[in-house]
Amino acid sequence: MADFRKLFGTDTRKEEEGVWHDLGGVKVKVARMNNPAHQTAVERITKPYRGQIARGTLPKEKLDELAIRAMAEALLLGWEGLELDGQPIAYSVEAAAKLLTDFRDFRETISALSLDANVYREEEITEAEKNSSAG
Repeated sequence: MADFRKLFGTDTRKEEEGVWHDLGGVKVKVARMNNPAHQTAVERITKPYRGQIARGTLPKEKLDELAIRAMAEALLLGWEGLELDGQPIAYSVEAAAKLLTDFRDFRETISALSLDANVYREEEITEAEKNSSAG
């Protein structure tokens, strides 16, 4: 028999505050997709466009822009060691939005991390914290 909590239990604090990931020298802090802050951001950002969204008349480019803004505000919460063309980039929501817009693979990586429930599992987090404090 499998323990349901081990299969599906997540740490809601980590879902909202984010989890650090090493992307090969750059660390990013990513919160879980659809956490309360993300839901609030999506609601606020899309409010002026709800009619167009409901009718399917909002251009895809604008939909993408809105989704990226919500990601920058509520999913990509920080980074360390990020450089662009040899220049360090300080984290800000505006810088996050620019990088998420300009680098599709980065955007897709952040999206995938935010959707991976295993990243936010109670047991996974406990083991990761044990490993990081032991090292």
